[in-house]
Amino acid sequence: MQKDWLEDLVVRETMKLIQDDAVIDKIVQLVMDVQNQENTTIPLLEKQLREVNKKLDILMKAIEDGLYTRTMKERLEALEIKKDELTAKLQTKS
Repeated sequence: MQKDWLEDLVVRETMKLIQDDAVIDKIVQLVMDVQNQENTTIPLLEKQLREVNKKLDILMKAIEDGLYTRTMKERLEALEIKKDELTAKLQTKS
């Protein structure tokens, strides 16, 4: 009996909330905010990944041309780590 009473109470109170225009407006705004955030995150991550890939290509070309220093190695490793991080973030967003 106690469970039925509690369930009925929750349903009644929920129905009151969703009939309130202010609550509906707030829910809609929250959903829109989340949707807009997701829509901007993926393109930003993709842009960052393209930039990292471009930098990696430039470094690889320099290495192929015979240029190689300890600093280049460190930068190459940092870019590869950044690429892995961006790729992982994109996979979780998709």
